Amino acid sequence: MKTRQIIGSLSVSSCLTLASCTTPLSQETPDPKLQPVHELPPLSSRPAAPKSASIKGLQRGINLGNYLDSPKGTNWRPDGIGDDYLAHLSQLGFDHVRLPVRFADYALEQAPFTIDEGFFKKVDDAIASAHRHKLSVILDFHHYEKIMHEPEAHRARAIALWEQIAQRYQKQALDTLLFEPMNEPMDKLAGDVWNSIASDLIQTIRKSNPKRLIIVDSAYWAAASRLPELKLPSPKQDPNIVPSFHMYEPYLFTHQGAPWSTPKEMTATKAIVFPGPGPKPVAIPSAIGPDLAWVRDWLNDYNKKPVQDNPSGMTRIIQEFAHVDKLIQQGYRVYLGEFGAIEYADMKSRENYVRLIREEAERRNIAWCYWDDGGAFKVIDRKKGDVLPLRAALLNETSAK
Repeated sequence: MKTRQIIGSLSVSSCLTLASCTTPLSQETPDPKLQPVHELPPLSSRPAAPKSASIKGLQRGINLGNYLDSPKGTNWRPDGIGDDYLAHLSQLGFDHVRLPVRFADYALEQAPFTIDEGFFKKVDDAIASAHRHKLSVILDFHHYEKIMHEPEAHRARAIALWEQIAQRYQKQALDTLLFEPMNEPMDKLAGDVWNSIASDLIQTIRKSNPKRLIIVDSAYWAAASRLPELKLPSPKQDPNIVPSFHMYEPYLFTHQGAPWSTPKEMTATKAIVFPGPGPKPVAIPSAIGPDLAWVRDWLNDYNKKPVQDNPSGMTRIIQEFAHVDKLIQQGYRVYLGEFGAIEYADMKSRENYVRLIREEAERRNIAWCYWDDGGAFKVIDRKKGDVLPLRAALLNETSAK
């Protein structure tokens, strides 16, 4: 997850900053009395879904967000990720971690675009630590902001960076280290441009890692709806290419009250439950202008539509997964790289959402990875204690301790 500008995911016509990895700890808590009044339909009542082939070493994962993806010279996660944290993940039953890394901040701006050796060693240590605890690692190329806005100007640099990364880790075991060439392509890095650059990055990796599994995000911040736009080698041509998506829909629920979203009116409305509608209608901000008409429309639908048609409910999720189903039916294995709901939402709604996304992934045999940033989306906390209701929903625990 990162700072985003969305143009159409929610019928948006304007450019909006939607999310940020710099998710601060909450300064307020949701109303403890607030909770959804409707239940989600049981698994048995949901439409049939195709099953993806398995990905060796991946089933249940968690992101090590805000660790090695902070901007150079900053530290978004001062406590770091220690052996105790990784051991706890392994004991809980997680089998892999996704490691977001901001390589672009630690490389020369001009050719040969050399990556700083000291930073590389930090990445080495993180991978080795995860492996010591029997956790596979997805090495995720995170936060290359400049390439999003000027793709052609940064194509050669991205290729050079991946040439170094791929060569450095080419002797690692194939089923315990996987590559993700670009996190959440967006803005001008979309459509044919993203497909072309993704192809270049795949070919670069294949020169030194002919059989390593490569995870490729769809454009538009890894939107499920953009998965069909990916032009990848077929599963027969290269069986180790895996398309990936992230799930934060419905955004006005999962990011309600997010302080980093701009304009602030977009996510200012809180007390949105999942599934909707809530126990009482939410107030619609009077400051919403024409550019945010979609927000007003969404909130009106949330207040008025019954649970089976509500935009904050299962129907919306099934619509998103329908795009995923199309790739599974083409023979691709698919990966869910991020999902979650912010701590400003009530806990029962967050539980409902996390459980639903996890169940929808698992009934398709899709490996998943929860977005834990150590902040507003965290579920694992070795100092204050894990967020047990979320952990139970995530791992299908009956009595989390």
